[in-house]
Amino acid sequence: MTTARTVTLDARIYKPSAVKATIKDYSDVSDIKMEKDGRTIIVTFESWPEEYEDTIEFEFCNYTLWKMRN
Repeated sequence: MTTARTVTLDARIYKPSAVKATIKDYSDVSDIKMEKDGRTIIVTFESWPEEYEDTIEFEFCNYTLWKMRN
């Protein structure tokens, strides 16, 4: 069993709507929750596949930035 991981994002850079869209897209890969507190977005990851052990947070953040490209 994997331990939960968290990533803290700056809401001035990461749009909450893009984070929510990424969570939806990643719903088959991991259990992900988001909390927003002012300028901070806290994303919690649980239960991801072993092959993403070293990259889940980075891939999530990159994909979120990609979702904001327009």
